[in-house]
Amino acid sequence: MKVLYVTTFNKNIYDASGKELIDSFMRHNKESNLLVCYEGFIFDSTSDRINCYNIEDDTYLNKWTQNNRDVIPKMFGGIAEDDNPIYLEDKKKGQYWARYRTAGYFRKIVALNYAINNYSNEYDIICIIDADCVFKGNISHAKLDEIFDDGASMFYYWGKYRKKINRGPETGFTGYCKKNNGFNFAKIICNSYITQDFKRFEYWDDGYVIGQLINENNTMYKLKDLVDSTRVRTTRVMEIKDNPFYDIVHHFKNRHGKMFDHIELFK
Repeated sequence: MKVLYVTTFNKNIYDASGKELIDSFMRHNKESNLLVCYEGFIFDSTSDRINCYNIEDDTYLNKWTQNNRDVIPKMFGGIAEDDNPIYLEDKKKGQYWARYRTAGYFRKIVALNYAINNYSNEYDIICIIDADCVFKGNISHAKLDEIFDDGASMFYYWGKYRKKINRGPETGFTGYCKKNNGFNFAKIICNSYITQDFKRFEYWDDGYVIGQLINENNTMYKLKDLVDSTRVRTTRVMEIKDNPFYDIVHHFKNRHGKMFDHIELFK
């Protein structure tokens, strides 16, 4: 089995947490490789277990950005003002970040798209991990076999409480299994964004869109919620103790939020 972990960051995020993620990966995960998708600075590694890709000239990213300039804030490369009506609408609903930060969250979809298109032949499992996560231990191939041995195409964290309050799954750590058609489901996610299909959903952040696509495709693919059985009422579902990666992957949720919340609209 070959496993590829994928993350993405710019210089600010690298300084805030990305370096720590990479250090923890190299320290704990000896069996797997890491793909770093970066932008805004030059990142390189001397390790033969780390692959690097500068997304600034990525065709998929730039096509999506050009097609959605009118709803992307200026700070993310678009032309939308901070008082755009769709942002104000989301703020009234209590989810101000959902469409305002879409272009930032979309970098994870760009990384997923690049990994699926360029590494599918080489790897059996591709996992997307946020740059504000750290590895606290090794994820063995046996552990991943256990997760996917029931035919699961993808794993994610959602839980009943997040569903109840109309949140998508937590996408800080997700995984796709090739032999169980997980890579094909990943392509559905990527295609939803590049075809503008994502705009039919109430919110556009990657978690919400992925959640809607899970609901629409759960009869064609086995899509596994790692915290589906929990009764814990929390949005921080990766911190639930009975999830299989508890004490192995820790997510410092909202560690990067302060980078965006200086905007007057959202104070």
